[in-house]
Amino acid sequence: MKRSISLLLAISALLLVFPASHAKLRRFLPGILRQSDEDFFPQQCDGKQLTVCESCDTIKVCISSTIDTLNPTTRCPTATPYCRTDTTNGASCGVQPDEHCTDSVTNSNAFVCTGTGFFPDPYSCQVYHYCEEQGVVADSYDCPDGYKYNTQSNYCQRTLLPCTRSVTCNPTDGKIFVPFPGDQSYYAFCQYDHTTATATLKGILTFSCGKGSTFNENSATCEFRCPRVGYFVNTANPQQYYQCYRVGVRLQYRSNTCRESQVFSEEERRCVTTSGDTSTTTTTTTTTTTTTTAEPPAEPSMTVCVRRQNS
Repeated sequence: MKRSISLLLAISALLLVFPASHAKLRRFLPGILRQSDEDFFPQQCDGKQLTVCESCDTIKVCISSTIDTLNPTTRCPTATPYCRTDTTNGASCGVQPDEHCTDSVTNSNAFVCTGTGFFPDPYSCQVYHYCEEQGVVADSYDCPDGYKYNTQSNYCQRTLLPCTRSVTCNPTDGKIFVPFPGDQSYYAFCQYDHTTATATLKGILTFSCGKGSTFNENSATCEFRCPRVGYFVNTANPQQYYQCYRVGVRLQYRSNTCRESQVFSEEERRCVTTSGDTSTTTTTTTTTTTTTTAEPPAEPSMTVCVRRQNS
């Protein structure tokens, strides 16, 4: 009897604690904007340190804190090519680049914008990126310790699980693209150097299928799921949109493309000019994909504001 009472008390305590813990796991925080090396270098001599970093690969010897021309600089040696700022006595040359120079110097982990919007980092679930447009330098954000990036909310979510590398590349699996674990609305392309006997990973490109679409690993394509009848912009490529219509009890869609320099407006339900010409001529579209899906319930959308750092 005592053992049963003890067991009931233990279960009751767990039920009381679990909701509180579960609520903490639902806490979201914005990431911390990662500053680039231009925000840190060149460093100035302040009379407190013997050396500072002029750049990611150049060290400066501090002779004067007022006349910078008196402070000589030199490139770090080949054996230790990176200037680091993590020493108490000043800068030093090391084998590994400074944390602020990882992307700009090695370029192996540099994030390449393949589209617009938010992207998870292929190397760490604790990092995410925001791209204003294709081909530009992304704004990178770091989640605090104990948090990982949540692709649904575009915020950092508290987690009890360890944060590990997101994408696993395998040069022998024969796949061109690999899906992101946990969210198949994103997928990745693994770049390898095959000039040597053993293939070397050069980098990982991250792509987005867009809102409402998922990556099909078998066909290596993105498939859109119509929420209802209507027109929906492809958030991964605003120049494209989906026309959803009903065939029997199912929803079917056509993928269409606006003319050059135009994007699709869901509000106006047509292609509109983005710059230059102010006309709002409706564009004739080109059908590229047709897929039939069962009609799912509509889900509420979430709009996230991004705070930009002044340059």
